[in-house]
Amino acid sequence: MKRKKSFEINDKLIDKIISAAYGDANIFDKLEVYFKARNNNEVKRLLDSYRATAEEVHQLGEEEYEDRSIHFRGTQNGIVEESYNSFITDFLTIIFSRSTASLAVTIFIIAAVVATLFVYRPQEQKYSQQEIQIADRQTRKALAIVGKIFNQTQSTLEKEVLSERVAKPIREGIGIVNYLFNQGTKQ
Repeated sequence: MKRKKSFEINDKLIDKIISAAYGDANIFDKLEVYFKARNNNEVKRLLDSYRATAEEVHQLGEEEYEDRSIHFRGTQNGIVEESYNSFITDFLTIIFSRSTASLAVTIFIIAAVVATLFVYRPQEQKYSQQEIQIADRQTRKALAIVGKIFNQTQSTLEKEVLSERVAKPIREGIGIVNYLFNQGTKQ
């Protein structure tokens, strides 16, 4: 197995160097990179190289393009501009490029939603007295079943779990401890 020497640069260190050069690293990583750059010429060379690249990247400005949807497709020869036309993009462009058309469409959509809510208002259900009594009986039965299950659970917990599985081992443990203490005082 080939061991790495302490002055070799690994991928983690390269990532830290790049982050420090671009100003994205935390303070501890920056300090680590700067100290290693002082002691190692290869680290210093990499840091300077990435700093120069970072400065060039930060100097790049934003470029403006035409206001249309463009997709680029990579080929072997270069980049090919590929635009697409569809009804939805054309419709949205027409609406949002003109403020009056956008306002008119928005008002129309809001009016349609409000009108739909008023026209198709859900009607309140009216229940007969007999249906209410049946529902009341069913509810009482369900609650009685739940109450019975809770009572059974409580009695099972008190009788079987607490007395047999909790209290009995505690009593035995206390008995053993008392026996040991009593034996120790008699000698």
